Amino acid sequence: ETEDRYMATLFGTRTSSLYIDPLSAIQLKTALERSNEKEATSLSFLHAICATPDLRSLYLRGSDAWVEEKADCVQHSLLLDVPLASSNEYEWFLSDLKTALLLEDWIDERPYDALVQKYNIWPGDIHSIVEMAEWLLHATREFARMYNFSCVSDLNDLLIRVQNGCKEELLNLVSLKGIGRVRARALYSEGFHSINDLRNVPLERLAKIKTIGTAVAKNIKQQIGESGMRGNRQLRGSRR
Repeated sequence: ETEDRYMATLFGTRTSSLYIDPLSAIQLKTALERSNEKEATSLSFLHAICATPDLRSLYLRGSDAWVEEKADCVQHSLLLDVPLASSNEYEWFLSDLKTALLLEDWIDERPYDALVQKYNIWPGDIHSIVEMAEWLLHATREFARMYNFSCVSDLNDLLIRVQNGCKEELLNLVSLKGIGRVRARALYSEGFHSINDLRNVPLERLAKIKTIGTAVAKNIKQQIGESGMRGNRQLRGSRR
């Protein structure tokens, strides 16, 4: 409050510009502040975004007893308060965790068919959850610049992993345009673990790799030629 008017705080202004629910912003801020006190994992942040009102969590079904078993193993690393098992909020907590586990399976490169069967959902549901998770991870990264800058790099990597549905080891490869998780995995399996590994590789060699082909191989070589003097971070930033 300033004299006879109210001014938005920096936190309030940033919340408004990110178009997220104020309650979501508060929960994400809390998670970031607590991440200094705990050994936060990818699942820690995935649960934090899934617990916000902006992301609609998956239904908990009678066959989902495995979610509660998983909760017992990971709750020590979660960044938001875990309600008592006897409380009304506990089932909501399990629904949020189930959704976070779906995202964890997604970034561990589980195929669509496996996710559809395990979580009893449609592929379109996966797409919707991933899209919303991207938005909320972007917001979390922006809040991290204010409340826990040491998390920014990890959150940026997690955001790219969710965008591409890939493991951390593919982050460098998916920074290339036209290379998603399937093609990146194909390259990685052939021994090309980074963009540098692709330099000076004959076009014909790349084209023979499954899912690559001549057109994609030419695209890769062109990008390497254009960005040979750039750092990997700059390449990664241009992915989207």
